[in-house]
Amino acid sequence: MIWQPILWALIPGAPGVAIDERFDENGGVIAVESASLIVGSCAETFLHCRAQLRSAENPVMRKLRLLLLLALIAGCNRTAPAEACPEERDMERVVACWQKVVVQYPDDPTVRNNYGAALMNTGKPEAALAQYYEAYRLKPALDVAQFNIAATELRLGRAETAQKYAEEFIAQHPDMATGWLLAASVLSKRAADAAKEENGEDRATELRKKAEVSWSTVCNLKIEGAETLQRADIANGCAQLAFAQVARGDASAAEASCEIGFRARPESAQLLRARIKAYAAQKKYDAALADARTLAELPGQRESSKSAIDWIESERKK
Repeated sequence: MIWQPILWALIPGAPGVAIDERFDENGGVIAVESASLIVGSCAETFLHCRAQLRSAENPVMRKLRLLLLLALIAGCNRTAPAEACPEERDMERVVACWQKVVVQYPDDPTVRNNYGAALMNTGKPEAALAQYYEAYRLKPALDVAQFNIAATELRLGRAETAQKYAEEFIAQHPDMATGWLLAASVLSKRAADAAKEENGEDRATELRKKAEVSWSTVCNLKIEGAETLQRADIANGCAQLAFAQVARGDASAAEASCEIGFRARPESAQLLRARIKAYAAQKKYDAALADARTLAELPGQRESSKSAIDWIESERKK
């Protein structure tokens, strides 16, 4: 850093180890034995610098010291880079890397979240969840922590807990399809749990309706100008909506939902399967067979196509 030698020339007697032993060229903290050592030394140096600033008689010198003091403050308060650990196939090494970064930056919510993601990728959802919750505690508005908590709680079967965080994510990103899809999955799981309870069918029906509203919201998001992942999520939402509509006996609405989805993603196996169900429910068996044959043309869908054709033929014979 260009200003390092100037700092020590302008602020004589500054305590602690030289700055270049504590900061890299970007102002970020480099490897040291203790994170508390960094904080303590920064605070100590700050107090010394402030005293030197007040004692400066020359206005030019005073301004220079002020600028350098601000630079020091920026360096001491710098947060960890979001991509401190490079992506690699050995996930255990990635976990070890983020674990070290957490030691250096225990109060950085992004670091906590990324450490959690690494733990999740090694099959440790409970440990990952602990890090996601810590990230959320440090910054409740951190959207990725909200999403990860909801998704992980759902994976662990705790859908009711997951719902709060899914709703918080949606509140921040009402136009992001993935949040609504997560919310719908949470509601669907809660409906399935309710259906298993004694006298829980009414509650299950209510939750299914709420899930359908979430899928409908996704299916009605703006397609024009949407990025590829958003389009895929919209198509997914339309397909899930169509399946739900067929299940409650509204096959014509399901067919319409599929048409919207195909505008987002023309080659969607899931939409084809949903429309096959919608066609068959309306006894449009030839149209259903045409979709089943189209399904065979998509990568990895030959077996699915064969199963669909067999199912259509069995439905036709009923």
